[in-house]
Amino acid sequence: MKKICFFIGNLDQAGGTERVSSVIANAIGQKGYEIHMLSLQCGQIPFFKLDTNIKYSQLFKNPGRGIIRLPVAIRKLRAYLKKNHIDVLIDVESMLALYAIPAIVGMNIRHICWEHFNYNVDLGKATRSWARKLAARFADDVVTLTEADKKLWQDNTTCNANITTIPNPITIEISTDIKIKKEKLLLAIGRLEHEKGFDLLLEAWSKISTRHPDWRLRIVGSGQEHTSLEKIRNELKIQESTELVPTTKNIAEHYNQATFFVVSSRFEGFGLVIIEALAFGIPVISFDCPFGPKEIIKEGKHGWLCSNGNTDHLSDRIDQELKSTEKNPDRYNNISENCKLRSKEFSIDHISRSWIELLEK
Repeated sequence: MKKICFFIGNLDQAGGTERVSSVIANAIGQKGYEIHMLSLQCGQIPFFKLDTNIKYSQLFKNPGRGIIRLPVAIRKLRAYLKKNHIDVLIDVESMLALYAIPAIVGMNIRHICWEHFNYNVDLGKATRSWARKLAARFADDVVTLTEADKKLWQDNTTCNANITTIPNPITIEISTDIKIKKEKLLLAIGRLEHEKGFDLLLEAWSKISTRHPDWRLRIVGSGQEHTSLEKIRNELKIQESTELVPTTKNIAEHYNQATFFVVSSRFEGFGLVIIEALAFGIPVISFDCPFGPKEIIKEGKHGWLCSNGNTDHLSDRIDQELKSTEKNPDRYNNISENCKLRSKEFSIDHISRSWIELLEK
């Protein structure tokens, strides 16, 4: 039985990275692998459900600055891997390669770096670029979420690692009773952070909201931009037609209500919420941001792509589709069925098979 260790930042967090990692770990564990989930810090109370046979632990019980802890973290990681006889170490986020690469020197451990953003995004940390270059040179494998990101790794690094593209899977349970008659609701989901572009979405909606008084926009998420987004709602006078709803584990309830899903991100690593929306038969209106939406959505079949960051284009497309849906419900229903079919390509069974194929190479 191979022993697989997913090395993650903090398993207590409620982000997409933690959600995907937990789902993949559960799926692989059900195929006979021994699974460990090791947090760099915290992680005592995983936000997402893990199967009972998965072992989870942490290097540090409390948060702290990574650069200061680096030598101690490397030593602790190496000790954990030795003690538990780990065969494969998977960095859940390229930054963690800074710890993993020195920790496994001289050890017979396969090292996989799993990229969850895209190569051009460092989220304000120059060390992330260094981590990627080190992973490309010294890891055995790099997993990207999109083909576009795979090419960036190949073009920008001295790459000795094998690079494989494995998309994210749908990570939520899809209702067997998906509503046929939806509410007049536009839905957006994500962390309330700058990169998700919810300020742009509110601006786009403000341009057309009075034309569609029966419709409303709901943004589900939590984060540091909550106060500023509330301020924008007030300034644009769209409080009555918009909602900010905190992050919830029961996200399926929101998907089941919505007629359209909107993605206003400035950039994405993949776009997990897009495939989840498709699974509920929800057409997606998205900025054509790097990377993800273009590889998932076929124009007019599963949704529509708008010029990245162009709020006029986004508001025009929303306006057009709301009118079209009311005039021609059959067209909407056909697109909705296309969405459900497309989502099957991202089922956990399909994606976990790709991971197992990689692990068995």
